[in-house]
Order: sequence, then C-alpha cells, then structure tokens
Amino acid sequence: MGDTVVLGPWRTADLAILPTRTATAAALDTAAGWRRAAVARTGETLGLWVRESWWQGAGVAPLPLRPVELESADGSPCGYVVRA
Repeated sequence: MGDTVVLGPWRTADLAILPTRTATAAALDTAAGWRRAAVARTGETLGLWVRESWWQGAGVAPLPLRPVELESADGSPCGYVVRA
C-alpha cells in the first residue's frame, strides 16, 4: 500500500506560495483556474500561484503569460523582497 500524499487546503485559497518541487505545486500547475504568476530562486525555487478569478478582482494588470522571475533591487536572485 502506498503512502497518502497530503496536499493542504489549496482549493480554498486565492494565493499559494510554496516550493515548486512539491505535490501541491504539481497540482496547482494543472488545476483549472490557477496560474503560476512568479518564481524566486532562493536556494530552492519558490512559486507564487494565483487563482485567476481572484486576480480579476484584485489585480491591477493582467496576469503574465509566463511566471515573472523575482529579483532584488541589485539584480541578484531574491525571493523575499519585491519592489513595485
């Protein structure tokens, strides 16, 4: 018998931030209505997934076609600081 994989409560969320190499990330990448909006390379790659219906009401611009690569102000990879 195989182990059960627990994916967490992503189905009730509007945003999700988690490592890209997880079962939940794989589920979000294939889930209808969700889009990976950004990635940050911090030693491990983190992703930001957005529920498209939420973004339509909260976003100020359309979601990008490809995930945005986040960087620090000096251009180095960063997953903790985002400046507008």
